[in-house]
Amino acid sequence: MVWHANVAPNDIVVVDRNCHVSVLHAITMTGAIPVFLTPRRNHLGIIGPIALDDRRIPLREK
Repeated sequence: MVWHANVAPNDIVVVDRNCHVSVLHAITMTGAIPVFLTPRRNHLGIIGPIALDDRRIPLREK
C-alpha cells in the first residue's frame, strides 16, 4: 500500500540485494525498476553495510 502511494511505474528504486521478499513483490506490483546493491560480509560471514563506492556505480548505469 505504501509503495503504491510513493512509487510510480518506471521509477528507479535502490534496494539491498538481501531485502525481504515483500519488497520484491512491491517492486513488481508498482512496475518500478530496481537497482540492487550487494552488502559486504565480515570475516564471520555476517552481512554488513553497503560500501559507499558500491552505491555510486549502479545509478550511473541506469
